[in-house]
Amino acid sequence: MKKIITLQFTLLVATILVGNNIQISNCALVEANAAENYVMVQFDLSWENSWRTTSAPYNFDAAWIFIKYKKTTDVDVQWGHATLGQDGNSIPSGFDFYIGETDGINKGIFIYRDTDNTGSGTVSLTDIKLRWDYGEDGLPDNEEVDFNVFGIEMVFIPEGSFSVGDGTSNNVRGQLHRANNESVPFPITSEGAITLGGTSYNNMGNNNTDGMWVVDDFNSTTTKTLDAGFPKGYRAFAIMKHSITQQAYVDFLNSISRNQQNTRTTTDLSSPITNVSNRFVMSGGQIMVDRNGIRCDATISANVPVTFYCDYNSNGIGGENGDGQHIACNWINWADVSAFLDWAALRPITELEFEKACRGDQTPVADEYAWGNTQLDNVNYILANPGMANEYISNPSTGNTGNALHIDSPITPEGPARVGIFATGSSSRPNAGASYYGVMGLSGNVWKRVISIGNQTGRNFTGQHGDGNLSSAGNSNQNYWPGTNAIGSGGRGGCYLYETASLRVSSRTDAAHAYIERHGAVGGCGGRTIFDD
Repeated sequence: MKKIITLQFTLLVATILVGNNIQISNCALVEANAAENYVMVQFDLSWENSWRTTSAPYNFDAAWIFIKYKKTTDVDVQWGHATLGQDGNSIPSGFDFYIGETDGINKGIFIYRDTDNTGSGTVSLTDIKLRWDYGEDGLPDNEEVDFNVFGIEMVFIPEGSFSVGDGTSNNVRGQLHRANNESVPFPITSEGAITLGGTSYNNMGNNNTDGMWVVDDFNSTTTKTLDAGFPKGYRAFAIMKHSITQQAYVDFLNSISRNQQNTRTTTDLSSPITNVSNRFVMSGGQIMVDRNGIRCDATISANVPVTFYCDYNSNGIGGENGDGQHIACNWINWADVSAFLDWAALRPITELEFEKACRGDQTPVADEYAWGNTQLDNVNYILANPGMANEYISNPSTGNTGNALHIDSPITPEGPARVGIFATGSSSRPNAGASYYGVMGLSGNVWKRVISIGNQTGRNFTGQHGDGNLSSAGNSNQNYWPGTNAIGSGGRGGCYLYETASLRVSSRTDAAHAYIERHGAVGGCGGRTIFDD
């Protein structure tokens, strides 16, 4: 009987975090078991600057690994999402794993340092073996398939109480607080239901939506209920260590159908188009705009999926060192972000989880940024090695001052920077622009799309994870996520084009803004509830 085999590797890894250099290599299918319809997927995994702490903040980073496949004979299809087995997975000593489910189906696996393997440094693991139950995916024993293993670096946010809002009285932007006192942050001590608005001490207020671009539907006279099912940040979750990168979005585009690709780009790439002039497909122009170098060829097939690549230097050769693979992906709207997260079997994060990821369980500081203080650099940054994997800022701030891209600290050419650009092996938390838990870029660079508590559509979100599949049009197929009209979503954390006040942890200027357009300052990230009951 013929075993499942791989004829080619077209994408070896979706590199979400270049700064920490996640790499997946030496992929192979081994130890096929036709009787039980499974095969082991073997690969090597490495990334830099990994950690696990035994003191505050008591957390660790991890790699979220998932597998995509397609029949070798299939041409214009979305790659399927492999179902992983519960048993038989093999991880090297010193590391542990947690399998992530969606509707009871194993969609991916977190790999991380175990409790005895604390400290920090480079992770280099060989001969990892994950069980792929291909029979569950409807594949017979004699099917020839292509497959790809993808990895996204994540950060574990532990279960526990924290506070939202910072009690500011300066340039208020709808900050959250105890409803009876605008200067008192609101404590979240469980995942139980919360009454929004009104004037009760136990309710969550929002400064009567003062300073918000689009106002919440609750205030001091109107109350709403945030149900227990809405993820509030008390329960443990994982969040992407960085925003989605341009290479990650390229890898996503290259594993969906032609019709889906056309939906997820700005340039018209619908069949039977064969000639493309606006080759920078996210901004939809003939030249690169706002540092987004995602591109396709000038001549494409009439019907089969388009091949995309990063081409920051615009020489027509994709994937070179210097092609901007690790720059935060911009020119993506809510529908693009939610489709990417659904494809990766992740989910959006909520605006409450955003604040937890920034400050952890620490006492809020009025007007603080993600690195925990109010000090922010205000200089024109000098960009070195633009577009390269080691792109860096040659004149960052030092001491206790935070680094982040914003309107008063831009780079040239204008646009977002490489994810994690300020972090080094010796940088302080403010100098790295890092959150309490080690998440990068939560203040500045690109807007982070989140689920809003400001309207009922957002509050309907239950934390449902993506299933790895999209609709035929290329949209997320999750019923309780905000739809393509973006209602229920919002933005947090500011960006390179906005004033410094928008970078504050508790600023809610755009928290309920259902912004549907693609824009050069908008990006995204996601997460996953972990350690499910």
